[in-house]
Amino acid sequence: MDTIWIKVIETGKTVEVGRSAGNGMISSGHAVQVSRPEETFGQDSGVEDSGVEDSTDDGEVEE
Repeated sequence: MDTIWIKVIETGKTVEVGRSAGNGMISSGHAVQVSRPEETFGQDSGVEDSGVEDSTDDGEVEE
């Protein structure tokens, strides 16, 4: 699958997403494309390509 790295504006998190999803978020102003984080070079990033999900740790879903 073709993927890109983006930084989500609202959360500040850098994630790997599918190119189509990433381009949609970039064009809508919710994200900017960034380089792959250096700490992931040569390693499995562990990021699933499941789109962007709510990353709050309290179990509550933001609306």
